[in-house]
Amino acid sequence: MTIEQTAVLIQDVKSPLILKSVGVPEIGPKEILVQNKAIGLNPIDWKSKKYNFAIHSLPWINGRESSGIVVKTGVDVKEIKEGDNVILVSTSYRDLRTSTFQNYSVIDYRLAIKLPSFLSFEEGATIGVGLITSAIVFYDSFKVDFNSTFQDKAILIWGASTVVGLYLIQIAKIHGLRVLGVASSGYEEYLKERGVDVFVDKDNALDNIKTEARKEQILFAVDCVGEQTSYSVLQILENHRHSKFVGIVKTPKVQTHVEVNPVSIKRFHEDVPFGSRLIEIISKYLNYKQVNPTKVKVFNGLDSIPEALTRLEKEGAKAEKYVISIV
Repeated sequence: MTIEQTAVLIQDVKSPLILKSVGVPEIGPKEILVQNKAIGLNPIDWKSKKYNFAIHSLPWINGRESSGIVVKTGVDVKEIKEGDNVILVSTSYRDLRTSTFQNYSVIDYRLAIKLPSFLSFEEGATIGVGLITSAIVFYDSFKVDFNSTFQDKAILIWGASTVVGLYLIQIAKIHGLRVLGVASSGYEEYLKERGVDVFVDKDNALDNIKTEARKEQILFAVDCVGEQTSYSVLQILENHRHSKFVGIVKTPKVQTHVEVNPVSIKRFHEDVPFGSRLIEIISKYLNYKQVNPTKVKVFNGLDSIPEALTRLEKEGAKAEKYVISIV
């Protein structure tokens, strides 16, 4: 196979992204090489360059998720073969071989999700980061047992229309939880279709949101937006003294009776048995259509990444995932 590929590089944080020919990554015994056919974009892909964080060397390659075709397997790879379609999610940020803003990416085969035959590459590229993050929130941060079912309990999700929020909703319904979703009013119908039981407009006064929350036995709460909204969620939880909270973006340092839990995304690749178990559960959810991909906004070709990231920054994703399709 070819030894050269195209990648989207950060040469300098103050300079525009460039496309450049680079070498195809080498793989280890338990790794697979994936030809990316669709790449998912995330806010960190533009934020890290704009605010100069999570860039550990230059030139740098961003990109945390994709879907594509396995073109090479290591000598110790089992269950996955060349020609299989897979979903890739990179949480080992310092290893540029796993970055996805390039034609080929590497992943440990035990952490690859087989793409169901009924999903397109573009749909597959919406799944990685959002669904893995949601699963880590439930099964690591909240310590929910994979087989648990809750009755008359609820989860509050602020930012329910974000990609992580959309996957949190679906996992919550699998475990029998009622879902109180907070988002912009224009998403009410779509979020109720996804499984939200009680929708609350984020622009309502906080006291009004608290009133709706008091009607539920909130066991879990997740903020998917930022520090200020995390603070609002913690205020809402004042009347739910046995609740557990996770802030995906940032949690304010305040005194609270609520159990505040961290999100350890890196555990996915650092603890391979745990990561593999997540893959097993997620694969079941996908194959039985208990979890479905988000809506997709498609851009074509690696050279469209700079424009797509600019639009993601300026416009934001509207209950959808920005995806780069590579022919």
